[in-house]
Amino acid sequence: MRGSRAVAVTSLGLAVLVACAQSEEAAVGRGSGNHGGEAGNALGGAATAGTTASGAGGNPSNTNGGMLNAAGVGGTSSVGGSAAGSGGSGGSAGSVGNGGAGGTSSTGGKGGASGASGSVGASGSSGSGGVVISPGCSVPPIAAGSKPLIDDFEDRDGVVANFEQRSGGWFSYNDMSGGAQLPAGTTPLPVASDRGYSMNTSGSGFTSWGAGIGFVTHSGCPYDASAYHGFKFYLKGSVNSAGSLAVRVRTAATTPSGGGGTCTANCFDHYSVSVPVSATWAQVSVAWTDLKQAGFGTPSPFQANAIIGSNFEVGANQTFDLWLDDLNFF
Repeated sequence: MRGSRAVAVTSLGLAVLVACAQSEEAAVGRGSGNHGGEAGNALGGAATAGTTASGAGGNPSNTNGGMLNAAGVGGTSSVGGSAAGSGGSGGSAGSVGNGGAGGTSSTGGKGGASGASGSVGASGSSGSGGVVISPGCSVPPIAAGSKPLIDDFEDRDGVVANFEQRSGGWFSYNDMSGGAQLPAGTTPLPVASDRGYSMNTSGSGFTSWGAGIGFVTHSGCPYDASAYHGFKFYLKGSVNSAGSLAVRVRTAATTPSGGGGTCTANCFDHYSVSVPVSATWAQVSVAWTDLKQAGFGTPSPFQANAIIGSNFEVGANQTFDLWLDDLNFF
């Protein structure tokens, strides 16, 4: 049992998501070997996606460091002794007078004691990264780090758990090269499994770049998950020759404006990592630091504060059957 769930998934959102996925394949040219974007299925169903466009990142702000205390005041030096005495009076004409006796020097005053050094002020805490706002999107909601559940599928609605202002749905997609994928629609629903209810997709015959399943975290707009270090999930199934799938995390910087991002050129080089798929359930943990770009797109730092969603994708010419369960941030 968990909290109430957001269930509104509009047909307009599906149109945006599918159009973005198809434009991704055209831009990247996945058929020639690049990995990245995803195309939505042309069949029915609805996926949650928000209105998205590209926009500039926000301004970072840093807090100031602590102030230095003033140094202590040095002691006062005393004045030195008087000058030497006057010379003696000259003798009679023709003889040089004797020099006068030198005056006695006064003893110099003692130097003042050094003042104590001021203590160094405490450093200010570092400012947070800039807020990423795509045109058409609001300021990203910020996860507090206390409700990590993304989806356990027990409510069977195809929508992620609405904890910490998350509001997204699941979708399936493929390269539309003539293969077959189940479920046939673009909005898959959880099905019964040996873990209760789980998400499943299967298929074969995709010859361009493959197929997959994914979710959005905030209606297709950026979501700030920087309170977490990554996410974990249970996985089982089969991928015939590869034996693995790619976990891809879509961020604003790698996603064009049509998909909720801010990328303007060489997009879809999402941060990814390959994970093994076995016939029995195994928990997989993906830390943000595990993720890397493939290198065909514009390089960008990973944005845990601007996550749009995640995909679970198999490559071309694979026969696959994938099961996912109990996704959580950590």
